[in-house]
Amino acid sequence: MIKFSLSCENSHVFESWFESNNAFDTLYSKGLLTCPMCNSTQVGKNIMSPNIVAKLNPSKEESKPQENDKKIDLQKPLSKYEEALQTLKQEVEKNSEYVGKDFVEQARMMFQSETKQRSIHGEASIKEAKELVEEGIPVVPLPWPSISNTN
Repeated sequence: MIKFSLSCENSHVFESWFESNNAFDTLYSKGLLTCPMCNSTQVGKNIMSPNIVAKLNPSKEESKPQENDKKIDLQKPLSKYEEALQTLKQEVEKNSEYVGKDFVEQARMMFQSETKQRSIHGEASIKEAKELVEEGIPVVPLPWPSISNTN
């Protein structure tokens, strides 16, 4: 595994892991790399210094955390984009009903006036979502993992 520092045409800087340099090159040549902040496909590598370990057996003194070592709170968003996404997710969850795997059936029933109209969110495959759109049923994909795919 190798970690690259990347940036997009809009100067967003981010990191990503790849199986190898060849794996990066393959994805890059197929245009499959996207910026997580703006979805630009114009992504390239930044200049990086190698991560070299100076000593194999550091002394106990050297292995102590330094005062300036940053601790990252994984509960807090790292960027304004993550913060906006977190706010959106909270609003969707607060103002709609989670119907899980029954989403497609519920959306169809509401569209056909077989059940009362309400805001719902749930799970559908890409194929199912496309079928709903083709039927004229308004649906929007949510930009976060489904509840059933989280640990």
